[in-house]
Amino acid sequence: MPALRPHHSAGGKPGDGNACRTRMADAIKPVRGNFRTTHYRPLQPGNRLSADGGREIHGSFRFACHWGSFSPAAGGPFSTQSNYEEIMLLKDKKCLIFGVANNRSIAYGIASCFKEHGARLAFSYAGEAIHKRVEPISEELGGEFIFPCDVTSDEDIAAAAALVKEKWGGVDVLVHSVAFANREDLTKRFIETSRDGFATALNVSAYSLTALCHAFEPMLNPGASVLTMTYYGAQKIITNYNVMGVAKAALEASVRYLSVDLGAKDVRINAISAGPIKTLASSGISDFKQIFNHIEEHAPLRRNVTTEDVGKAAVFLASDLGSAVTGEIMFVDCGYNNLGI
Repeated sequence: MPALRPHHSAGGKPGDGNACRTRMADAIKPVRGNFRTTHYRPLQPGNRLSADGGREIHGSFRFACHWGSFSPAAGGPFSTQSNYEEIMLLKDKKCLIFGVANNRSIAYGIASCFKEHGARLAFSYAGEAIHKRVEPISEELGGEFIFPCDVTSDEDIAAAAALVKEKWGGVDVLVHSVAFANREDLTKRFIETSRDGFATALNVSAYSLTALCHAFEPMLNPGASVLTMTYYGAQKIITNYNVMGVAKAALEASVRYLSVDLGAKDVRINAISAGPIKTLASSGISDFKQIFNHIEEHAPLRRNVTTEDVGKAAVFLASDLGSAVTGEIMFVDCGYNNLGI
C-alpha cells in the first residue's frame, strides 16, 4: 500500500494552518480483503470530501484510522462499512506545565497541542501577577488544577510535588519552560555580567530543571517524558543573548546528564531548541526584531517558527512516538541551525 502523503493546497504555505491537505483515494491498491489506512483527521468541523473520495483537511489535525473492506467484485474501491477513529497521542496522560506566562508563550503552545491530543493538564504559577494570567488559560485548556511554585525555592518545589502527588499520584509528562536573566545583563557586554546576575540566570534557567526532576522523580511513571526549552544561543554567539546563552548551555548539558539518571527508571528527557518567537521573554532581548527578520529571510524554510510548531514537536517527544529518544536537543527552527557562512 503506498504511503499517504500530505499536499499543500494552493494559496497556502507550510505552518499557516490552512495549507495541509491529505488525500486517501489513491492509497488503496485493488486487492481483496480487509485494509487499514492511517491518515490525518481534522480537529474541527467544516471539512469536505473531495470529488475522488479523499478527505480535504484545513487547519490542525490528528492522526486517524480508516477501517473498511475491499471487494473488486462489488464494483467499487470500498465497501460501505467504514469509520474514523481518532488517535490521541497523549490520551489521559498527566502533564505538568511549568512556565506559562500568557497565551503567546511557548508553554501555552505546547499545552494547547497536548490538549488536542487528549492530555490531562495542570499548570504552575509564580506570584500573584502570573496567577491572574494562568488561571484563565487553565480554564480555557481544561486544566485540572493550578499550583504555586517558585522554582528558585526548594520549599515551593517540595510543596508542589506533594500537591501533585495528592492530586494525581503519578506524572507522565513534565514541561520545564522557565528562564530568566536580569535585563541589564542582556544589554551590556557579556564580560560585564554581574556575579549576582550570572547566578540568577543559571539558577532560574538551568538549575531549576534539575531541582524539578529531583523532586518529581519518585512520581514520574515508567515511560514518562521531561521536556525543556533551549535556544541556539547556547551553542553559537547571538548578539545580546549574553548570560542567557551560558545558562542555556548549562541547561543542555544538564539534559544529557539527567538522561542517564532518569533513563535508569525508563524516563526520557529532551530539550527543544526553538527558533525566535515573539514572547514576553524575548521582549527583554535587545535588537530581537532584527534577529526575527534575519531568520525569516535566511532560514531554509524562509519563515519563523510558531508556538504551534514547537507544540507539535513536543507532542512527538512526549508521546510513545519518541520512546527511544532521550538526552537530545531537537532543533525546531525552520532549519536555521544548519547554516554556515
